Amino acid sequence: MSALMLGWKLGRIHVLPTFQELFPTKFMVTCKDRTAELDPETQRVVCCCAECEEKQPDFAQRVPMTFSAWEKHCGSKNKKWHTSLQIVPGSGLEAVPTGARPVSICAWLARKKLKVGAWASAITVGKLYLEPLEKTPKTPKTPKQE
Repeated sequence: MSALMLGWKLGRIHVLPTFQELFPTKFMVTCKDRTAELDPETQRVVCCCAECEEKQPDFAQRVPMTFSAWEKHCGSKNKKWHTSLQIVPGSGLEAVPTGARPVSICAWLARKKLKVGAWASAITVGKLYLEPLEKTPKTPKTPKQE
């Protein structure tokens, strides 16, 4: 079911897809040379790095992490999971076929004219929502008048 969002600036209602509708199946993501399986339904990742494999050899028994926790686990200081997590080409999403370059979740959403909601929470399942991408036109800089 699609999420409804009130477009208060435009005075109309936008029907936006949910995160699960855009990403219907599990797929692989990468961050700082580590790989994980992202499950859109639970909004969690299961790490495939050597460190996690050593702690828990059985992949099914590994503890899923939030996007932000996994980003930190990978050593990223960015703290913006939607730009740090990159979709691995050929890992389950038709939009990123084998042979293509990895693309961040942020860039992939931008292609669909969407972005992660300003108040979205990747910690609580169901609190991750999308908003329309509204790019404001750049205004040319004018020289300072003295």
